[in-house]
Amino acid sequence: VDFSEISMAAIEALGPEQSPTDLMLALDNRYSHILVDEYQDTSWTQVTLLRALTRGFEPNDGRSLFIVGDPMQSIYLFRDAEVGLFLDARLSGIGPLKLAPLTLRTNFRSDGHIVGWVNSVFRGALPETEAVMTGAVTYEESVAYRPTTEGAAVGVRLYAGRTYINDASEADDIIELLGHIEENETKAVLVRSRGHLDILVGRLKAEGIDFRAEKFDPLKERPVVQDLFALTRALYHPADRIAWLGLLRSRVCGLTLEDLHTLTVGDLKSPVLSLMHNSARLGQLSTEARTALARVSSCIDSALSLMRRVAPKALIEGLWCALGGPACYEGDDAMADAELYFKKIESISSGGELSSGSIEELDSMLDGLYATHNGRGENPVFLTTIHNAKGLEFDHVILPGLGREPRAGKKRILHWMERGDDLILAPIESRAGTGERGGEDESKLYKYLVGIEREKYRYEAARLFYVAVTRAKKRLYLFGHATNVDEEGEVSVESASLLGCIAHALAPEMVIDGTGGEGADTPVDSTASTIEETTAGTLLRLPSDWSAPDPIAAAGVAKELPESGAEASEQGERLKYDWATITASYVGTVVHGSFCTIATEGLESWTPERVEAEREQMKAELLSYGINRGSVTAVAKKCLGLVAAALSDEAGRWVLGEQNEAKVEWALSGVVDGEVAEVVIDRTFIDDKNVRWIIDYKTGRHEGSSIEGFLEDEKRRHGPQLKRYERVLRGYGEERAIKLALYYPALKRLVEL
Repeated sequence: VDFSEISMAAIEALGPEQSPTDLMLALDNRYSHILVDEYQDTSWTQVTLLRALTRGFEPNDGRSLFIVGDPMQSIYLFRDAEVGLFLDARLSGIGPLKLAPLTLRTNFRSDGHIVGWVNSVFRGALPETEAVMTGAVTYEESVAYRPTTEGAAVGVRLYAGRTYINDASEADDIIELLGHIEENETKAVLVRSRGHLDILVGRLKAEGIDFRAEKFDPLKERPVVQDLFALTRALYHPADRIAWLGLLRSRVCGLTLEDLHTLTVGDLKSPVLSLMHNSARLGQLSTEARTALARVSSCIDSALSLMRRVAPKALIEGLWCALGGPACYEGDDAMADAELYFKKIESISSGGELSSGSIEELDSMLDGLYATHNGRGENPVFLTTIHNAKGLEFDHVILPGLGREPRAGKKRILHWMERGDDLILAPIESRAGTGERGGEDESKLYKYLVGIEREKYRYEAARLFYVAVTRAKKRLYLFGHATNVDEEGEVSVESASLLGCIAHALAPEMVIDGTGGEGADTPVDSTASTIEETTAGTLLRLPSDWSAPDPIAAAGVAKELPESGAEASEQGERLKYDWATITASYVGTVVHGSFCTIATEGLESWTPERVEAEREQMKAELLSYGINRGSVTAVAKKCLGLVAAALSDEAGRWVLGEQNEAKVEWALSGVVDGEVAEVVIDRTFIDDKNVRWIIDYKTGRHEGSSIEGFLEDEKRRHGPQLKRYERVLRGYGEERAIKLALYYPALKRLVEL
């Protein structure tokens, strides 16, 4: 049962006007007032239901119908919404009911400059006369409630032609613009199509700019989910050659195309798993490939031995972790995507098994899911489509890609037009010369309906643009490209683009030249997509000899820090609890080093300018650890953010400031419970009450809802480690009272145990 069938069943349940059903008669006495919101987006089916519900309404009988809507914001034609129904209701009423129209003109949201600009531009963008059949809606001017502020509230930037360079320049200009917006102000980037955000998202990630995206990135297109899906299919379908090759090519193994060819060439029948154990073929592979295959084969063999004895979710998740899956991806989003995938595996597992039908169901289920981009701060940049932004508002609204035309839709086999109980149908036109009267005569009705539909979509495009610009409260920024500027200064744009709706308002001074250089004149392929790898041809993979870190220290030795200077315990805990990547430990290493320098040099020299000056040094250090160049800018920004957070925090400045008998990275060794303990204390000092403080830095972030609950867990988790520090220090003769604490720069919290 789908939505259409439910709607039709509701109408049928009420019966026709001449013979209403018992249900209709019963309902007629149970309600007196009906309120319908967003009436501009109703369909014929919904209006038919509303007419049935109001059949018995009579003038002055105490019952009322109240409908609310803005025809200039009708943008759901693809869902069968007919704005003409709103226009018809305003003119003629609904059924026997005549409605008294009331127009509200005050705009309580936008700055006076924006309201004035919208009035002047969209007066010429919308049609001059209304038409019910085509959905032509005239413009109703608004009156600003908010005062006009100083400065330009609307900015328009057009690039000369759409090229790769200009598309990249648009993204770079938006990044620069975001840098000038106050952190406490809301900002959104709204687009007509999700594909318009591809380049910008890459730039946001590279710059480490926090963003939130709704229904932007299909989960099925995320590399981590593609790898997990290949792993699932390979595990439960041993003969699925494509899945096995995808698994061996994925980041957990990363065989080159040459090695894949060598492994499988000449044998199209044997399962890939058996070829992975063929010593003759293995001998022809590169050394790295043999090492990687040995590791992967061992993990897969262990997983296969547990088939039907372990739940599919636990089996797939365990195998993925054993293969090093969590270490292959940077950022919390990938881990959230993986977690969502595992939940879906659990939901479709029948009787503890996955069948071929279950995997097909999983495939279909993934089609309707989107990757998680929730943002970390209070005001991340919000990325979404204009349709999804309807009803929302933001201090700053950025509209990129306004010069792009939508993709041309395929010809429909059947066109139709509803008018109440009447329906006009027309099949796709036959080829010319066929049929009794020839194709040309037979296609007139089809062409007529196509023409009506095109006109509807053309009018709706202007309304969609209107919805986008009216989301802005303080500032509005428009980005797009012009196709030409003639000698008379007339700016030409793609007619079907959103800019085409306001072509009359575009001026030549809005157009800027591209940055030039190689590729500047190369047109952009609108079907091209971006990939996560920053360098074409780069194969991202684990080292062939990678092995999972041991989360528990070896018996007899309590070595608290790795040689790099980061906390081994923190690194181990992250791997155990947060699935954090190798990158997270390097962030800890860099930040620990900065805190050490700050405490040694003194707070006075660490101004915001000094912090910013550390950016290149941090990037160089991160590159030396193996962070790829495409990610190093974002990772360095995280490090700088943690340092800046500590310096702006009263507790952080107290921890790092001048203290009595202060030490940083203090290496000690002793015997605790009969075991040798080697520890490095991040920060220790004597306060003005003669109390010794032992403080451990924690550079991780908390993405959950309950910070207090998280901190309680952290105290329980790290308490034994800090008490070990205390016992080692007591062995050196320390007799003062000792306080133990954890410091979280990301949370600006000093947590005392």
